[in-house]
Amino acid sequence: LIGDTLNLGGTEGQFVELACALDRRRFDLHVACLSAEGPLRPQLERAGIRPWSCGAGSLKSPRLAAALWRLRWYIRQHRIRIVHSFDFYSNIMGILAGRWARGPEIIASQRNLGDLRAPAETRIHNALLRFASRLLVNSDAIAERVRQARSIDDQRIVVVPNGLDLARFSGVPRRPSAAPRIGTVANLRPEKGHRDFLEAAALVHRRIPRASFVIAGDGPLRPELERQARDSGIAETVSFLGWRPDIENVLADLDVFDL
Repeated sequence: LIGDTLNLGGTEGQFVELACALDRRRFDLHVACLSAEGPLRPQLERAGIRPWSCGAGSLKSPRLAAALWRLRWYIRQHRIRIVHSFDFYSNIMGILAGRWARGPEIIASQRNLGDLRAPAETRIHNALLRFASRLLVNSDAIAERVRQARSIDDQRIVVVPNGLDLARFSGVPRRPSAAPRIGTVANLRPEKGHRDFLEAAALVHRRIPRASFVIAGDGPLRPELERQARDSGIAETVSFLGWRPDIENVLADLDVFDL
C-alpha cells in the first residue's frame, strides 16, 4: 500500500484503516508513504506496521529518479504482487515504479472528482492512470467523471465505497444538550464548503440564538473562517476544535451534522 502522507484526512484515514484491517494470513503487507510521518502513524505502529518514506519531497525534485529506483528495487526485492496507491502523488510513484518493476498488478485510486489540481497535473495524472491494472473510485459520481475524461478503460474502473468501522461509533455516550448543536467535520480547505456552513450558521443564529456550531478539523483556511465568524457576529457561538482523533465523540455531541 502506498499513500501520500499520514496526516489526518479522509483518504489518509481509509489508507490506515485498510492497512490495519487486512487479513495477514492472506497478505504479506508492506506500507509506504511519500512521507510516512503524521498523526496517523501511531495507529499503524500499534497494529505492528512500520511504514517507510518512499518519496523525493516533490515531483520536481532532482531526487525523484532515485526515489523511483528505490521503490522499484523494493518491489522487486520483496516480490510484491499488488501495488495499491491511494492518492495523486502516490498514484504517480506507484504506477511508474510498479511498471518499471515489470511484475505487480497496480491498483490506482481516485477519491475526488479530479477538479482540485492544476490542468497540467490533471493531464499527467489521467495519462498515467491508463497504465494501472485497475482504478478504484469511491463513488459512482467519480466513476462517471473518470469515464468522461477517458482516463482509463471502463472495464478497469471499480467502485468501492469508503469503509467504516461501525464498532468505533456504537455505544458512544451522548451528552444531553439544552440547545441545538450543529457541526461539521473536514479539513479546512476551500472545497470543503466551510464558508457556506458559516453563512448558514449566521442565518440559523438569527432565528435560534441559543444554537451553537462546531467545526472539527484544521487547515490553511482557519484564519479566514475565524474572521468570517467574527464579521458575521457569531464568533461566540462557533467552536473551532482543530484536528480531533476522537471524531466519534464529536459526532455524538451533535444534534445536526452538516456535510
